[in-house]
Amino acid sequence: MRRITIIAFLALIAATGCTSVDQPATEPAPGELSILALGDSYTAGTAIPDGDAWPNKLATTLVDDGTEVDLTVVAGAGWNTKRLDREIDRSGVDGSFDVVMLAIGVNDVILRFGLDNFREGLALLAEDVERRVGADGMVIVLSIPDFRAAPWGQERIDRNYRVETYNEDLRRLADDLDATYVDITTVSGAAVGVPRLMAVDGVHFSGSMHDQWVELIRAALFAERSS
Repeated sequence: MRRITIIAFLALIAATGCTSVDQPATEPAPGELSILALGDSYTAGTAIPDGDAWPNKLATTLVDDGTEVDLTVVAGAGWNTKRLDREIDRSGVDGSFDVVMLAIGVNDVILRFGLDNFREGLALLAEDVERRVGADGMVIVLSIPDFRAAPWGQERIDRNYRVETYNEDLRRLADDLDATYVDITTVSGAAVGVPRLMAVDGVHFSGSMHDQWVELIRAALFAERSS
C-alpha cells in the first residue's frame, strides 16, 4: 500500500545549502520512510501552492515510487537559524526519523545577522538534528538557494550577499554530522531571467525550480539507501 502522511508546522508570518551529490544512484527497493524537513520559507513553500514545495514534492515522488512516507515539516517565512531552533522546540516534534533534512541560512544572509550568530544557530540546530535522527538514519544538509537570481535579488545585487561563505559553514556542519551535503545553490543561481522558475512574489522560486531541487535530494537519498 502506498501512503503519505504530512504533518506540517508552517509559520503564517510575513517575510520580504559530508558528501556532495552529482548524479542519481540506482533506486532502492520500496519501503517506509519517516522524514523531517526543517527550514525557512523555501521549505515552507512561500508564494507557491503547498504541493509545489520541495518537501511535499519529494514525498509525493517517493510515494509514486512505492515508498510509504510520513513527512513532518517545521518551517516558516523569515526564519533564521536561531528562530528555527526555537520553533523546533515549540512544535513538540520529537522521536526518531529515518531522514532529517535541514535547509536554512537565507535569512541569516539577507537580514545580516552575521556569521557568528549564524554559527551559533547552526550549533543549536546540530543538537536538534542529532536528537531526532534515528540510529541508522540519514541527515541531508541543503545549501542556501541562490536568491540573488530572483528579481528581488537582482535589484539588490550590489549588496554583495556572501552566500558562498555561509555555504562553507553548512558544508562543515554536514561533515560534523556525517551528513550528505546537497548543493542547490548552483542550479538556482542559473535561473536569472527565467520567469517560469520564479514565484509570483519575485523573491522565491517556483515549483519548477523545486522540482530540480527534488532531483538532487532524491539522488542523495537513493545513494545513501543503496549503499
